[in-house]
Amino acid sequence: MGLAGRSTAAPLSPRALAARVPAEALVVSLVAVAMVLGYELPRHHIKLGAPVPPFYAFPHPRVTAWTPVAALATIGLAAAAPALMRLPRPWWIAGATLAALAARVALNVSRFGPDELVRPLVGRIGSHDYLPTVPLFLADPVGYLDGFAERIATGLPIHPSAHPPGATILLAALDRIGAGGPWPEAALILVAGAAATPIVYLLGCTLAGERPARAATLAWAFAPAVLLESATSMDAVFATAGAGAALLVVRGGTGPAAAATVGCSFLSYALPAAAVWAGIVVWMRRGLREALSLAVAAALAAAAAYLVLWLVAGFDPVAAYVNTKHHYEHGVSHFRPYWYWVFGDPAAFLAGLGVPVAFAYARALGARTAPAVALAAVVVLAAASGFAKAEVERIWQFLVPLAVLAAATEIEHMRLRPVLVALAVQAVAVEVLFGTTW
Repeated sequence: MGLAGRSTAAPLSPRALAARVPAEALVVSLVAVAMVLGYELPRHHIKLGAPVPPFYAFPHPRVTAWTPVAALATIGLAAAAPALMRLPRPWWIAGATLAALAARVALNVSRFGPDELVRPLVGRIGSHDYLPTVPLFLADPVGYLDGFAERIATGLPIHPSAHPPGATILLAALDRIGAGGPWPEAALILVAGAAATPIVYLLGCTLAGERPARAATLAWAFAPAVLLESATSMDAVFATAGAGAALLVVRGGTGPAAAATVGCSFLSYALPAAAVWAGIVVWMRRGLREALSLAVAAALAAAAAYLVLWLVAGFDPVAAYVNTKHHYEHGVSHFRPYWYWVFGDPAAFLAGLGVPVAFAYARALGARTAPAVALAAVVVLAAASGFAKAEVERIWQFLVPLAVLAAATEIEHMRLRPVLVALAVQAVAVEVLFGTTW
């Protein structure tokens, strides 16, 4: 009976086994492992290069007179936002944009009041920002671009040295019209970041339909990573540009999509990944031929644009990227072990989406929808590149709308008000308990 009583079923293949494990469990496991190791390893003198791995935040509880005002306003906006779902399209877009803008402002005055909106742009912290490079550019625009690659190695502030010169030029343009300084930059970040709202909505309509797009747009507006990091970081502006490029690629406008992708590459080395995500979606939905035509158009446009920039101003994008990579690998990256951050970065990114959105995305990934699979591919490639260790809550801002839109259909089937309130409560808790650069 011994042999007869044994199961003769063949062992499950890794693929079949993975299919039986709920995607939500995989997400929870990834985040839990990253958090447990992030807590335990530093206690055993293993440095991971972040204050609270896998998150770049400092344990610094702070409650002021502004804190209850900020908390009530943020959570109140989240509770009220679902009422926007019933509005006609023009009013919906206006209302959702204002809600996104108001929520960012409300939460980010919690610790120091309104001055908190410019704290990362002034003083010691601001010395790492783009503003100090504006006088350098305005003094000699062509010389600045011509010597940009060399400046990376000889002392540009941290953030300009880690990005192409697009943000500096944008702030210089503000200065030229009499709107220079930290407060105009803060206004630019807030307004341009919130301006992603209609873009996210239109992209959602293209991918999932009207009602899922509206639900997902609100979930994006109240995602903890967005609320916590998008009020004072230029990455919020980058996220709007990335969402715009993704929308153009998905909608199939070859010329505009190529131009937008090139523009993104002049703001951030990571930002073209939004177009890559959109290209994968096009591939999975409409075929490889259309995706390749978009990719070729973008490559040709980039080659032409940077050739002209090199001929006119001497700007060398290859040398700039190489020097940035060298600067990063011999700087902060040296203290951040690859083996941890290759899964720690995705874990921090998923947690920053907010618990309900992370679960919704996991379900969409389990269903192997095109936007969810495309995002997983981009996140895996970004983490594997080793060029984004830690700080992904900020650096990967442009991926947050793509993640939320990938989960749009799942979010639509959830009770929206509790979801948005849960996201806001998570953001408030982090804001009160932790300090961040941004």
